[in-house]
Amino acid sequence: MQQEKFTGSKNSLEYIVCSPLGSYPSQSIALTSSGIYIKDEMICLAYPSHLPFQKEMLITALLTANNFKQGFLKLYFLPFTHKLDSFDEANISEQLVGDLKHKKAESFVANGDILPEFDQYENAKGASLPLALGGVPYHRINNLVCEEIFLSVMEAIQSRNFPELFEIIELLQESSQLSCHLQFQVQASHYLLQAIILLNETDWAKQHPLINEWLAKAHVNHSFKLAKSISPIEYVKLYKAVVTSIKNSILI
Repeated sequence: MQQEKFTGSKNSLEYIVCSPLGSYPSQSIALTSSGIYIKDEMICLAYPSHLPFQKEMLITALLTANNFKQGFLKLYFLPFTHKLDSFDEANISEQLVGDLKHKKAESFVANGDILPEFDQYENAKGASLPLALGGVPYHRINNLVCEEIFLSVMEAIQSRNFPELFEIIELLQESSQLSCHLQFQVQASHYLLQAIILLNETDWAKQHPLINEWLAKAHVNHSFKLAKSISPIEYVKLYKAVVTSIKNSILI
């Protein structure tokens, strides 16, 4: 998924609106203005627009802090990145909702675009839109993300380099998003297999028996053909194994 890139002042945020088709924590989790902000009307990821790799670090920390005993975190992003030009640290959630509603009401056009920024969501009406855009409530789960692990992972990836990590995380996020649709389960499994193949090529990832088992299968089968053989139950087990392996490799 391509996200529009912004550059901005130290008092501006980029944000990505999430669809109710995913599954999310019940409370906001943030570190220095970078986090997932939870409101009844809208859930979004937001991060400082002037710092590099903020979105990638945020998604990495959220996915690896998934408490699978409670459920499956699925970050389902609507397709555009937006910008909040200024914010107050104490009221970020309210300001993000207000910015979304204001731009929608005013038919806001971003620099260089022709169509109003939010008109492009009109083709996604229904269950995929949040309440703030006339859609439906989110699926939220208590204790879905462990805040302690989230903070530890953020600290680790800010201080150390993990080659290919963000590419692997992007595959995992896309995989979990696709898995929200039964008709895209094969594609979700294919992205997951691509993630474990890339993970295996790194020199920082720890071994995991289940991952090694599927890697061996991938060596003798085309990954898309192999993806067709992965049942929904096997998919969840393998996804959990990959996320756990990444988390344990980062938090050494």
